[in-house]
Amino acid sequence: MSPASSVPKSEVIERHPLREQVRRVVLRRILQGELAGGTNLKEAQLAEDLGVSRTPVREALMQLEQEAFLVSDPGRGFFVAPLTSQEVRDLFPLIGLLEGTALRWAGPPPAEAMAQLDTINAELGSVDKDPENALSLNGHWHRLLVAHCDNQRLRDLIEQLRRQAYRYEYNYFMPGVARIGTAVELHRAITDPLHHDDVEAACRAIDEHWVTDLDLMLPQVEDD
Repeated sequence: MSPASSVPKSEVIERHPLREQVRRVVLRRILQGELAGGTNLKEAQLAEDLGVSRTPVREALMQLEQEAFLVSDPGRGFFVAPLTSQEVRDLFPLIGLLEGTALRWAGPPPAEAMAQLDTINAELGSVDKDPENALSLNGHWHRLLVAHCDNQRLRDLIEQLRRQAYRYEYNYFMPGVARIGTAVELHRAITDPLHHDDVEAACRAIDEHWVTDLDLMLPQVEDD
């Protein structure tokens, strides 16, 4: 089991709401891989490090458990959920299905959004030596792809699942150039038919995108 978590004093929380501030600090560290799967999050230690009481810490950890970033064990506390091949198999096809549903719901993005998608993808292709920036651009691209869908609940669900997939994508992009280039090509396969208002072809490309990501991701995930 990994050692208990520790948050630098520089991240002491001073603003309300405390529960959400604690959640953001812990979530950021999980997503960036600083808190590995299996890490035991000690409520008392987190509260001391962040300069808050244990109540908002516990509330934040309970919320993160509901979002599937943590698991709890009675008597032992909260642990960072491990990366598993089963979660990849569950998440990635589902995200593809929901992105396609959002695109069908809304129809082709307007011309301005299409231009932005192309611009972001071109920028993504130029950051091969900055994988963290690539992750940010990749997330921006996918959010913009479905941003014109007026079903807020659907967009929120996609975003929630994408947050859970982020830890896997972080590991995926870290090797660098080849992985980023693959993402650029997969994005282009989606936008090319959209430039001709062919939503169905774009949705098939979305499915192919996430299936390809699934196949590339699985070898990097080592189940316990």
